[in-house]
Amino acid sequence: MHIGAALFAIPFPLRFVTDSAKCIRGRTRNVILSALVLVIPILVCAQATPKPAPQSLNWSDDDSSRIAWLEVNGRRIAGKQAIVWAPPDSLSALHQAALVDSIDVGLALVRRSMGQLRPWQRIANRPVRYYFSTGRFIAHASGNDAVFIPVNRVLSGLAPYLHEAAHELLAPTAPFYGWEYADSVRGAAAARNMPLWLFEGVPDYLAQSAAQVGRLHEGDVFAIGGLAKVDSVCAARALTSPRRDEILRTVGATGQVEALFTTERAQVAPIFYACAQSMTKLLVETIGVQQTVDLFPAMQDGTWEAAIVTAATVPLATLRQRWLVRLGLAVEDSTADTRSFRAILDDFNVAWQTRDAAQFVKHFAPDADFMQAFGRYRATKVGAQDFMAWFLGGQTSVFQSRELSTRVTMLTPDAAFVEQQDEGEGIQNSDGTLQPGRRGNMMLMLVRRNGRWLIRSYRYLDIHTVTLRR
Repeated sequence: MHIGAALFAIPFPLRFVTDSAKCIRGRTRNVILSALVLVIPILVCAQATPKPAPQSLNWSDDDSSRIAWLEVNGRRIAGKQAIVWAPPDSLSALHQAALVDSIDVGLALVRRSMGQLRPWQRIANRPVRYYFSTGRFIAHASGNDAVFIPVNRVLSGLAPYLHEAAHELLAPTAPFYGWEYADSVRGAAAARNMPLWLFEGVPDYLAQSAAQVGRLHEGDVFAIGGLAKVDSVCAARALTSPRRDEILRTVGATGQVEALFTTERAQVAPIFYACAQSMTKLLVETIGVQQTVDLFPAMQDGTWEAAIVTAATVPLATLRQRWLVRLGLAVEDSTADTRSFRAILDDFNVAWQTRDAAQFVKHFAPDADFMQAFGRYRATKVGAQDFMAWFLGGQTSVFQSRELSTRVTMLTPDAAFVEQQDEGEGIQNSDGTLQPGRRGNMMLMLVRRNGRWLIRSYRYLDIHTVTLRR
């Protein structure tokens, strides 16, 4: 339990113990109450302690010692595509041999999906070496034909055998990774400019495709559910993640997600890997898996985006927009209707920023009904404008509202449902105090009258983020 949750829970047990203490005589009651008096300040102090800064993670530091120990003490079983080293006291020989057989099938399928061997593949025809090691660390590829997977991941069924091996199959000749550049400045720039979503998304796509075709088990570390579910999982996590904007900015673009390499990894990895795989899936559907694979050496010199544009015949930004529309996180402005919906939402945003109640009700039908988060209800356009004039007039320049996602559902040719999630901060109460940041859900029922889309019903619901399902 978080300290904050424990602190808010104190009033109930405190009343319970105090009431029950009436039946306890003398010293015992004093001891209990004295203990509570001591514990409460400790919890308050703990709540006030600043959150520690995220610390960098380096999960490959011990790779050389892992190799050295396993090659002396471990059991080695070799297949055609893979060589697996494992501690003999952690896996039976039968279990290890079965894993080698399964991995062999999976890697053969991955190689077949990639197509003919490319001159730039540093692994060439060599097998992938697997080192199953004890201890807690993040499974990873090395760029040296080897992958490292914790034994506990193997035993729990969460080992990403094909994903990590795909990294080795996709690694171009050096220098590719930032640490491989003799010039540290160039190395840092190469790492900074690498499209991390593509770097991780392609191995995920190859691994999931091979597992599906071969009916193989591939560890689902982030509970995504495979290619069939990746779009819906990405969309759902994007709607609830507090790191949503940070992640979505990098998917389909150049750049890193620094938190993935720090102690904040657990907060961002589930949404990042789901969305990177989702965007990669769209890219593969657009240009094909082999042309997507060929983008890897283009990451070395920064020409990968131009290569996508050439293969897809549309800008990368267009592909990214298509992806967001597919997820329901954006509205496709491809028809007169959807452009009308977009204009209505844009006018709402203008009304919020300019504190203009007349602009806010510009697209309301005369008989529109209006319900706002605090339960205030007005049955007409005039009533909605009256309320919004009061509400917006009380806001200061610190008030900001940002659109997070929008979904449009056409019910009939003349009726549509539009749902938009947003977040706001700096909302001012009537006494001048500021409310904490909040997330909201706006629901609009639109009808077409005389060729014009109008709002017939407006509903706005505050979403309290602490109650969102993780």
